[in-house]
Amino acid sequence: MGMSELVEDGKFCRMTTNRLEEEVGLSEGDVVYVVGFTFMPLKDDPYNYRKIFAVTKVVDDHLNPETKPVAVDASGMEPVDEFTEARLYNIMREDFGGEEAANS
Repeated sequence: MGMSELVEDGKFCRMTTNRLEEEVGLSEGDVVYVVGFTFMPLKDDPYNYRKIFAVTKVVDDHLNPETKPVAVDASGMEPVDEFTEARLYNIMREDFGGEEAANS
């Protein structure tokens, strides 16, 4: 993953693993929106931290504000392409900011 492909909060990503399918219902290929992040200490070294992201699943190109975010590390995600990011961002703005927001 190059520097321009880093997972960041406020971006859309695609899951690249099925390891969270049973635990939180996220499967490989699912698109998620990164709501935020925090740092968690590593179990074997409390002085080292790992960046953990809070994500919510995108269903039919829309975010559900009632869905509780889940914690995911970046190793199971990759950013979506620029076209998909722009398209989903515009849908999100229409859903949460009104029609005027999507056209600005």
